Amino acid sequence: MVCDFAADNLFENWRVSVPPCAGVDGEWVPQGGAPRCIVVRTGDALDPRCAEEGSNVELELRTTAPDPPGPVYRAGCWLSPNPHLDCPRP
Repeated sequence: MVCDFAADNLFENWRVSVPPCAGVDGEWVPQGGAPRCIVVRTGDALDPRCAEEGSNVELELRTTAPDPPGPVYRAGCWLSPNPHLDCPRP
């Protein structure tokens, strides 16, 4: 699965990508000084409530700074055309 995340502000006419979070010392944190990031959970990492509702992916927004007024967060996910490249297994 491949996902794209963005924050849109229609009032101020801007759009910024929201990067995936990085795992650091057991915590999910934004990378490279970004003020926010997305945690994507699937499989065994999925919250049981999400699984019970029939979801196969869970998204969590993490922030380190307050949002400016007016953003709307959007996510789009789709099956990878190349799972060996996009979805490596440990």
